[in-house]
Amino acid sequence: MDNRFHLTLTVGLAVCLGAVATIALSPQDAVGYPAGPAVSVGANPVVHAGGTANWGTSADLFTAPADHDIVITDIVLSGNTDNHRCKAQAWVKMDSASGTLGEFSVGTPVLYTNSWVASGGETNLVVDLASGLRLPAGETAQLSVSMDGMSYDCSTSYPNRVRVHYAISGYLAQP
Repeated sequence: MDNRFHLTLTVGLAVCLGAVATIALSPQDAVGYPAGPAVSVGANPVVHAGGTANWGTSADLFTAPADHDIVITDIVLSGNTDNHRCKAQAWVKMDSASGTLGEFSVGTPVLYTNSWVASGGETNLVVDLASGLRLPAGETAQLSVSMDGMSYDCSTSYPNRVRVHYAISGYLAQP
């Protein structure tokens, strides 16, 4: 009887120990944002800029602080015009002193048989960058709009001017 009790106790303890080890050693979801060194700026590390840039112009988006880079993670662009007959493809370039951060293209909507349609590409562009575009510390990101080949009945002045509305965001990161 002592052997049976000893065997039952040993098996019971082994099962309990196995269950505890399985729970303790099971893989957990890894959570990390951002990848790399942690952001510790003592303030909100999120940056954003929004506005409108006309054809042939540029706009300063944001300047990275001297001690932090900015990682641009989200870009929303929307082409537009004042003239319902203007058909254009706007070329949008983001750059800094270090070079080009990215190039994008959006079209303008056009009124065709009483409904607005795209005139040569997507009129809205939404970009979610998993790894981001890095703006080096101390540099300013600039957005410029020009024409990309195709345009009809458009110009740089009212009422035929082409413009791009933008919303761009990211976060501060250690260089």
